[in-house]
Amino acid sequence: MKSILLYINDDPGQKVRLQAALDLTCSLEGRLHCLCANPYNPQMAFNGVTCMSVMYEIGKYAREVDQKLREFIESRLTEEGLRGSKR
Repeated sequence: MKSILLYINDDPGQKVRLQAALDLTCSLEGRLHCLCANPYNPQMAFNGVTCMSVMYEIGKYAREVDQKLREFIESRLTEEGLRGSKR
C-alpha cells in the first residue's frame, strides 16, 4: 500500500492537486493523507488588547476557511468512493 500526502491550501492550484492525488491514490490503491497547515496558532504572544482582538478575528477566519476546505475535501473523497478519517 502506498501513502500519498496532499498539501491542502485555499489557493488556485488546490483542485488540480486534489484531482492528481485522488487519481494517484485510486490507481495505486493507496491511502491519501491531507495536511492543512494553519499558521494562526491560538497560543501566539499578543502585544496589547488591540492586537489580541485582531489575532482573535484572524484565527476565527482561518478556522472558518479550514472548515470549508475540510467539507470540500470530504465531499470529493465521497464522490471518488474513498473514505477518510478525521483527526
